[in-house]
Amino acid sequence: MVRLVTFQHAKAVGQRIGAIVASSTPAFAGHSITSPAKIVDIQSLNQATKTFDAAKVQDMNSFIELGDEGVQWLQAAVNTTAPATAIVDAAAVSLLSPIPVPRRNLLCVGKNYKDHVAEVAAADKVRGIGTTSAAPTGNTPDAPKYPQFFTKAPSTIVGPGGNIESHARI
Repeated sequence: MVRLVTFQHAKAVGQRIGAIVASSTPAFAGHSITSPAKIVDIQSLNQATKTFDAAKVQDMNSFIELGDEGVQWLQAAVNTTAPATAIVDAAAVSLLSPIPVPRRNLLCVGKNYKDHVAEVAAADKVRGIGTTSAAPTGNTPDAPKYPQFFTKAPSTIVGPGGNIESHARI
């Protein structure tokens, strides 16, 4: 499996897209990259292999549009030896949202795992508002009876540790 990321690092201008690879450790521990992970910089890899027109790997949306062809090409590069010019030390990058500017609203499911149900119930209690998450006994929050769907506008997307803008007039 290839784990895609969008990132920035000091040796390149602007946002880059890549795939996290590691020798023998899982690529993610929670939301942070484990060490000694490396990132294969997709734009640099494409520049070295001249596989696709540069516009097709300019951002994550373009890369996703390549479909299976792009994933198979990337997987082959990850499974072999990618050129040194395409390898970046994961500790030297700042992760961004995987898809910084989605092309349309994202459809989301809320309270879709036990820890999130408890997190929402705790936040509701702190804010002093009622919650549909509270269990009748008041101890352990119950999962919702029906899925809770909502959308996120493309302008609301932030990466790990990113700032969420406050809209005081709303």
